[in-house]
Amino acid sequence: MITRETDYAIRAMLYLAHHAGDGAISAATVAEAMDIPYRFLRRILSRLVGTNLLVSTRGKQGGLRLARDPEEVSLLDVVEAMDPEVITLNSCVLKSALCARSAYCAVHDELCRIQIYVNAELGAISLAKLVEHESGRNDDLPHTI
Repeated sequence: MITRETDYAIRAMLYLAHHAGDGAISAATVAEAMDIPYRFLRRILSRLVGTNLLVSTRGKQGGLRLARDPEEVSLLDVVEAMDPEVITLNSCVLKSALCARSAYCAVHDELCRIQIYVNAELGAISLAKLVEHESGRNDDLPHTI
């Protein structure tokens, strides 16, 4: 299950992708626009900067911006930056050694197969694709950006 922290990270990254051409954006602006508690967001942004998904600049013209083009950042990148285990179906998928049965367990094999599929699907969804989807939504629907 995706945690609240990871959800907030996705929201923040999506906002920054939507405003990629606008220059650096303050954490306060992101927090307000995406309805994320500011203090919590600061910790999340720090982690995203530490994993090279964001660039942070200090000073009067400072703020945050994506480290790469929105087309080059996937949902999988963001999820893994926050917690690589958050989308793991079972601990044996991540570390086979945790279960003595994994070498012959049919469930383990199927979970590994599904995990590969989940990772591939998340990896195929870029921030640019999400921004495009958001921009094409009906104006009567609630927007997050």
